[in-house]
Amino acid sequence: MAKRTFIRETEYLHIPIHDDIPDNFYYVKVYDGDACVQEFHMGIAIDESGEETNFYVAMFLGNYRSNEITLVCEDGVPDSFFDGIIPGKKPEEEPGLYPDLYREDIRQQIHFSPRVGWMNDPNGLFWKDGNFHLYFQHNPFGSHHGGVNVSWGHAVSADGVHFKEYPDAIMPYSSRCHVASGSAVVDAENFSGEGAGTVIAAYTALQSRQYRGRKAVTQNEGQMLLYSRDDGKTYQYFEKNPIIPVPDGEEWRDPKIFVYENQFCVIVYERIDGEDCASFYVSSDCRTWVLKSRSKDLYECPDIFPLKVSETGEELWVLYGGSGRYAIGNFSDFVFTAIEKNQFLDYGENVYAGQTFNHYPSDEFRYHIAWMVDHGQRCRFTEHSVLNGKSISQAMSLICKLELHKTEHGYRLFRTPIETVETLRKNCFEVCICSGSKMTTPAEYQFSLKGKEPVSITLNGQGFTYQPQDRTIASTSGKSYRLSTEGVPEVRMFTDKRSIEFFIAGEISLSFFVPESEQFLRMEGRNSVVAKRYELSSIWEEK
Repeated sequence: MAKRTFIRETEYLHIPIHDDIPDNFYYVKVYDGDACVQEFHMGIAIDESGEETNFYVAMFLGNYRSNEITLVCEDGVPDSFFDGIIPGKKPEEEPGLYPDLYREDIRQQIHFSPRVGWMNDPNGLFWKDGNFHLYFQHNPFGSHHGGVNVSWGHAVSADGVHFKEYPDAIMPYSSRCHVASGSAVVDAENFSGEGAGTVIAAYTALQSRQYRGRKAVTQNEGQMLLYSRDDGKTYQYFEKNPIIPVPDGEEWRDPKIFVYENQFCVIVYERIDGEDCASFYVSSDCRTWVLKSRSKDLYECPDIFPLKVSETGEELWVLYGGSGRYAIGNFSDFVFTAIEKNQFLDYGENVYAGQTFNHYPSDEFRYHIAWMVDHGQRCRFTEHSVLNGKSISQAMSLICKLELHKTEHGYRLFRTPIETVETLRKNCFEVCICSGSKMTTPAEYQFSLKGKEPVSITLNGQGFTYQPQDRTIASTSGKSYRLSTEGVPEVRMFTDKRSIEFFIAGEISLSFFVPESEQFLRMEGRNSVVAKRYELSSIWEEK
């Protein structure tokens, strides 16, 4: 057994990580004074074994109560196991340990990602006092999800483009369950009794994967409810949890919480009688929850919100799941009734588990962000991934605006980039792009789809074909969309280190994973197009 006690004189402990097969990692218990409060699974590098330190991760000490933090490992490691840990300041102030922070060769430059570690689904999105609050699934101690350590990372943005990262707001209290996806809402009217302006968060306590021969001893616990009185920096649990238990063997998850008709409503992805569905639970006080209804045919990460239709002013509701496939309909007495289904928020292959920000002061649009899935690195460790040994993985999409329109083809959500992304623009050039053109990153290209013949635009086999006869966009993802606006379609194309995003005619987006080294344009049906190219500043420049 290895043990080391640290006096809390610095903000962080910097832990050396050897990025290897997770089965070779170790369980580390964290004692806050005499109490064991957490246990994490880490690939700590052992010097005497000759293990290379691939990168450092940072453990924040500011939220512990005691002045003494003790780390213990019982996995048969040498006494010197913790000798490589270095007390210090925040990573931005430790360039010797994080020499390429925010400048890593795989770091997206206009899309948010955490300093260090794995990231996936956005969680707990709300707008308060002029700031966007973004939480996200985060393994702060490794670059793979691994089914362990998963916490709610936290970042705040005043403009929806530049983010300030805070310490993880919710971390797992046990290595048996982790903090899976969920949502947050501001309790402006004090329905919860915890104070007006309190932030209420809901997440799923999801069973963690067990390594080193350990067997799981508990099933998923269910939907957990917490509150925060410091604008979402730290959270405490309600006395009664889980608020919605999960039957043995089920993975009901991803609670979306919102306020409707002076009550709290939580939507949970469930599987009932072999069918995926969204279940609606209601409470007036956050303590007692009652099942009201179920809406079938929705998988993972549900979201629901009302919007005014731009053309008519009528209010309709949008309900969608993790894949971004949405339905438009009515919501009354906590029952959703669909009018139209089977359109998508994004027509590419990279946007998943998106959510909208609660409380932004508009009934005409919602701001939306999603996990920009990097297919070069999956949730589970794969031996030959090009990103093994890297300190980061994954990024978020751009924040986008969702507006509801009534078109000749039915009700449609239009998805466009947040306006403030234009503040990143620097130099503007008129360029001619054609097959073989290498894209600049990060950059925004603007061009028109003129002409009467079909044109295909792809990068590394991913993109779309535009058919002018019926104004159809056919994506290489297999999805298709018929434009409703008149005139020549305008395209905005955003390039970054590991992605390409098209926004077409102010209606739809198509997002794809394309590494910078493979961002060569291929065009069919046309020789070239003239485009404006804006070079974009990195959102990390001030870092």
